[in-house]
Amino acid sequence: MEKMNKILKIAAVFVLGIGVLTGCTDKVAQKITNDTEKTQDVTTNMLKDDANVDEQNQQENKDNNVVNKNENQTIAPTNRNNTNKYNHNFNEAGKILELMNYSLLNFKGSTAANAIRYSVIDNGTDNQIVFAPATYVLDLINTYNEGTYNLKDVFAKLDAERGITFMELDKSKVEYTQEELEKLVKDNNTIVYFKKDNAFALRYIAGIGGATDSIFAPVERWQVQGDRIIIPFVTIATNRPTGVITLRLNNKQYASGQHKTMYYVEKFVIY
Repeated sequence: MEKMNKILKIAAVFVLGIGVLTGCTDKVAQKITNDTEKTQDVTTNMLKDDANVDEQNQQENKDNNVVNKNENQTIAPTNRNNTNKYNHNFNEAGKILELMNYSLLNFKGSTAANAIRYSVIDNGTDNQIVFAPATYVLDLINTYNEGTYNLKDVFAKLDAERGITFMELDKSKVEYTQEELEKLVKDNNTIVYFKKDNAFALRYIAGIGGATDSIFAPVERWQVQGDRIIIPFVTIATNRPTGVITLRLNNKQYASGQHKTMYYVEKFVIY
């Protein structure tokens, strides 16, 4: 009987232990479940936050790209003729937009003698004998005139110009003494061409130039038409159009030129 009671006590303890273990297991399982759910919630929230951050960064990058694209845009002229593609360079075009150059070098209002005089505008003092390289003179004349001019064309114009004494010599200036040169180029209306030097000798005239109340419009108002650039000529005070100049890509072929410009003046109209 005592043995039986002992067995019953052991069984009761075992059953109680199972109950305790079961209760503990349920609590642990519940805790694990709760912790897992919390971890999942935290992870989900973190993923959502990361997704929001990524979306925000992508939008910022997109906005930055738009800003950078706008900042890097260059102002393009109006293209009226897109059938032909030409490589225009506004910087090169701007280099020949000199009104005084045009007024002294264009043969519609000036002379070959004036073109040669202008080519040495920065190279002497009044009445001094100076020398103008024919290559440079030809480049200037071909830049500011619609037609194509070679050296023989310049000679013909000099011969025909009233009041100009022109001589063409097969010698070099070094074959003459300074005194002989002074007698040869006797005044401001005498121009001598030395063939061996390929240069003109003339008397320097100071004070060439002038002023104007108009300027060429900025590039925003330039228009490209095929191989031409159309540029308005406007007043300084009111920006009112007073004319238009047409520059054309320079495909002229002439001998003895040295630095042919990218463009030449095809036409300049004053209203």
